[in-house]
Amino acid sequence: NPLSLLEGWNMISYLRLEASDCMAVFESISAEVILAKDYLGNAFLPAWGFNGIGNLESGKGYQVKMSSDQILTYLSNDQEYRFISSEVKSNQTIHYSQAKNTGNNMTLGIFDEAWEVLPSIGDEIIAYDGNGTVVASGLYNSPVTVLTLWGDELETSDKEGLLVGEKAQFMLWDSSLDKEYLLEFNSLIEESEGYAVDALAQVGTVSMISVDNTSIEYTVLPNPAKDNFTLNIQSNNSSSLNLTLHNALGQIVIQNELEIQKGIKSYNFDLSKLPDGLYYLEMQSDFGYHTERLIIIK
Repeated sequence: NPLSLLEGWNMISYLRLEASDCMAVFESISAEVILAKDYLGNAFLPAWGFNGIGNLESGKGYQVKMSSDQILTYLSNDQEYRFISSEVKSNQTIHYSQAKNTGNNMTLGIFDEAWEVLPSIGDEIIAYDGNGTVVASGLYNSPVTVLTLWGDELETSDKEGLLVGEKAQFMLWDSSLDKEYLLEFNSLIEESEGYAVDALAQVGTVSMISVDNTSIEYTVLPNPAKDNFTLNIQSNNSSSLNLTLHNALGQIVIQNELEIQKGIKSYNFDLSKLPDGLYYLEMQSDFGYHTERLIIIK
């Protein structure tokens, strides 16, 4: 069953009964494979030496971007691909939450030489959109870190990812120091500086800006709440703040953009129209991301 792969994007299925390493499957045409990815956004980039997919699995579909027309022919089921020693790169974070799979994404790469200060293995990266929604998370990998950025799901009314042309805000968590840094990308190479569906971008240079997590303190009272709650914010600096309250299904029920000044400020929010349950209050400022659990009991 030869598969014709045309220059540009293709959608294919893995037809064999047994899973096989994607590097072995694509070996004969790997020089022409720009990018392959699965439905979770995990990427295989032969030119970058990055394999985030691991095995191709029976019956599953994959997107493949080619630099020229090629023919892919799988081995028959009574044969096996030769063993290729390749490390499968994990992007499973522990400190940061995972982004939602919205059905469309782009791929971003950061090579070691792009970092002004090189992170360590175990450090984690997260990205937010303008509303503070997580749109990417992953691990620092050497010699290249690859992140999947998720776009907005257009079939829903809520904004759940990046809009076309929108830029994300990135942060890094230093696992050894338990400290966060803002990441500033000074240039991007290839395709798109903002979000674009199925784009492949490479960071030119990236600098790390220390974040003082004590510069803003949040207090939610009362908690549990009934018909309203007060958010007290004590800040050592001025900052913009994106505030969202999500229910347990991830739906946004309150959303506000605030301008915080130095000192203590209180904000009151009406909960009278919301049902009982567990909610999550997320706050994204210029100095980092913070979340609080809020329980409503009527």
